[in-house]
Amino acid sequence: MNGNVRASLLFLVSLCLVSSWGIHSSIFAITQRNMRGLTTAVLTTIHSTAIYCANECVKYFQCNSFALGPKQTDGSRMRSCDLLSSENISDITPSSGWNIFSIKPAFIYEVLNTAGDGASVDSTWIVDCNYNQTGFANGVLVALWETYFNDSDIDRAKCARVQFGEITLVDTTKTLVKDTVTDSDCPRDHVVTAVWDDRSDYKNMDYQKCVPLTPVWSVDISTCEQKVTGIEVGGGSKKADDTWKFQCVSSTDKFAAIVGVFRIYKQLRITCCDLLQNF
Repeated sequence: MNGNVRASLLFLVSLCLVSSWGIHSSIFAITQRNMRGLTTAVLTTIHSTAIYCANECVKYFQCNSFALGPKQTDGSRMRSCDLLSSENISDITPSSGWNIFSIKPAFIYEVLNTAGDGASVDSTWIVDCNYNQTGFANGVLVALWETYFNDSDIDRAKCARVQFGEITLVDTTKTLVKDTVTDSDCPRDHVVTAVWDDRSDYKNMDYQKCVPLTPVWSVDISTCEQKVTGIEVGGGSKKADDTWKFQCVSSTDKFAAIVGVFRIYKQLRITCCDLLQNF
């Protein structure tokens, strides 16, 4: 590969991954704990935050991962960071407090079609980001879709989940079922993973599942906002990778999810909050 082609590829990668605010924190994740690269695999060492280190990594054509050192005792976010050309087992070594991160997309999306769930909330939920028609799992609800949204029914829902590394997004062993007519969101650091209705047209969505995030993740309550359905948010694209009109939209360095669904007569209201990775 010649230098011009390499430079062009690097430029395209940089456009995709880096904005004026920096790389998305959700496109890198821990793949090896208590490990760091051998000297032969280290491209360079810098002193920085995790996000800045990831930014620096995508500037190097050879860099596909980085090793972040232990947290500072004074509470500073700055740490030693090795940019790595390889994380193969032959190129890494045990080192307490160091973690290796890979640079790659961390979320994939799935669209679920609505269907009647049955007479009891104890039965299988069809619109569930952890158990559904396609086998999608470890997901959170991020969007709802309806042709007109002139009523409280929905035709489709969108889930997002982490797709690599050892990070699990939600702890489904602690599911809490809440109705959608009580004006309250899920508990702190919980997200909505499923919705339920006994009607096949989802005309009056009755319940939602609130599931806690794993300790690697938290809800940034300072970013939360509420969105209400109306004709203006009906229709539009229903492709998984497109932004829907009634969706929790990600910000520059975080991904957003639904933390509460509230049914108000013929309208639906969702509460959207950003999810943070905790390092």
